[in-house]
Amino acid sequence: MRIAWGTRRCTLTVQNVEHYMRKFMAITSRSKGAGSGDFVPVDWFQLNTQANVLKHTSPNQTSGDFLNYLWPAGAAYYSPLNSVMLSLIDSPDQLAWHDVWMARDGLVPLLWFFKKNPNPGRFSGKILIHESFAPFVPAPWRPRMGTFSIQFNDETAVKVTRKNIMLTGMVTDTFSTIKELKAELEVISRRLTDLKITTGSIYCLFINKNFGFGNDHKYDYLCDYMFSLSKQFKNFDLIPINWSQFEGFQNLNDFYFADLSGTKLCADSYFAHSVLKRGARPLAENRAKGDKKGEKFVRLSQYHGVVVKGGIDGEYALYDAQEVKSRSQSFKLFEEAMRSEANVVLPWPSWIKEWAPVAAPEKDLSRMKAAFLDN
Repeated sequence: MRIAWGTRRCTLTVQNVEHYMRKFMAITSRSKGAGSGDFVPVDWFQLNTQANVLKHTSPNQTSGDFLNYLWPAGAAYYSPLNSVMLSLIDSPDQLAWHDVWMARDGLVPLLWFFKKNPNPGRFSGKILIHESFAPFVPAPWRPRMGTFSIQFNDETAVKVTRKNIMLTGMVTDTFSTIKELKAELEVISRRLTDLKITTGSIYCLFINKNFGFGNDHKYDYLCDYMFSLSKQFKNFDLIPINWSQFEGFQNLNDFYFADLSGTKLCADSYFAHSVLKRGARPLAENRAKGDKKGEKFVRLSQYHGVVVKGGIDGEYALYDAQEVKSRSQSFKLFEEAMRSEANVVLPWPSWIKEWAPVAAPEKDLSRMKAAFLDN
């Protein structure tokens, strides 16, 4: 992987990453007295700040730049559940003016939020996170957390033969690697085969984000992205559309939909809300509304809503790396997130310092030093 840094170039190899992994595995073993709610024994966060070769972003890039970078996947929309980016708040205390919030953060910013805020402080409400992130909620936060998933409403769907497909995506490897893209395209292809759709039109809204945050010279990514798409859907007509055309569709009742942006940076995509409210049906299998105990369907439009659950099931996935790493799919997902461009390219340490300048309690500092620093 080549990284542009001023006029110089350097190479980060898999061996380099593995070296850092072994180093920090050794110094971040479970400390004496640490409980199951203590955060991340393999300190990828420290790795992020130690890998100075990756710190090529401009020092004047701010949280506002990040919000712009998320557009349009992270574009704002109205929700009775008070959607919020946790990574853009100073501290949990700022959430006190609502009882319920729906966190739109992807896995990487959510992990950084928990890293900076190991406990909810005086916040006594509920924060809903994407259901796939439940294993990453530390013990102190679990009483304050619930989950959500975006769902299509089968009961109100227009009964029509769907023959068109809408694909959306953020075209940069901070959102999705080519490997992840190809895997998702395979899933979509199998789903279309199940639906007996072998030809037709695929409308493509792809937002190219190959600028800033170290992505300036990754011209090959865009080519790989488009080649992968055309190869996978060679029997379909691929129709590129722009933002105005995308917003101009009055209804999408005869469309299926899939988003290729992943969930590393934004887990609640505006793309999905925009097309589902106009009648498009997700290509992903749609489970029944609130079919599990304790779930509730909150309607956002005639055709879609979110299924919310007020609690967190299962165990915290990250408290014991040596024991869990070999058997936990969640821990592997965590490692992939921390290896990803979404983590190592974006300047999270400086942003967290800017966004959440809350001093850690003195009693935590010695443990942090023992866990994170190579003395």
